[in-house]
Amino acid sequence: MAEQEEEQPQAEPQQEEEQQQEAAAADEEPAADDAPAVDDAPAPADDEAADAAPQEQAEEAAAEEAPQEAAAEEVKEEPKDEPKPAPKKKGNKKKKKGGGGDSGASEDAQALWDEISSKKGTDMNWYALELSGKIGASTNLKEVSRGTGGALEIIEFVKDKANNILFILLKAVTTDDSKSVRTKFIFIRLIGSGVATMKKAKITPSLGKIGDSFPCKHLTLDLSENCEADITPEKLARELLRVGGAHKPDLISFGPGQDIDVKSYKNN
Repeated sequence: MAEQEEEQPQAEPQQEEEQQQEAAAADEEPAADDAPAVDDAPAPADDEAADAAPQEQAEEAAAEEAPQEAAAEEVKEEPKDEPKPAPKKKGNKKKKKGGGGDSGASEDAQALWDEISSKKGTDMNWYALELSGKIGASTNLKEVSRGTGGALEIIEFVKDKANNILFILLKAVTTDDSKSVRTKFIFIRLIGSGVATMKKAKITPSLGKIGDSFPCKHLTLDLSENCEADITPEKLARELLRVGGAHKPDLISFGPGQDIDVKSYKNN
């Protein structure tokens, strides 16, 4: 018994050592468990930072590229300056005689009208014009003849104009018992009997424009060279009375020695 009691004390220290070792092991285990938590905790942050870094760089790159793309689009949208056409050179173009671009009365027509209608008076009491260019293409006129012999002189002048187209203006002077003097103008469009039908057709559309070269016309007659019976002073006097206004003259003169007393015509 005594020996057994002596051995028990030896066993107790061994147990104590084992308990101390177990306690030490127990103390070390929590430390080991806590260690990974300390080491692993930053890992997700590092991963997130690592993931966020490329994303931020991509966003910055996209932000830098966006203005460049917008600028490129603006450049594309800018309209291109179209080349301006070269200015046309002004050439010294010569006017064609008898061209269709006549404007207003010709120089001859205007000068003759100014003279025969002048208030200063003139001995000329008729003139004749003809086309200066191609029939149907021109309305420009040139002087053919003029005279002071009135209606009778015109009859003699046109007798040999069977192949001509002429435009004649005759001035007549009217007076009445109260000494009122007025001027009347008779416009004669003479187309000779020998003029071709085609020429007659071509001249017709231009007659209105040609007539503008004779600003004042109280009576218009379409005649041929055989017009002796149509432009005698007596016949012309009756025609003027027919187309005249309310004022009826007592005397009409168609040239020297061609005064017609129209008092007897008024009631006819």
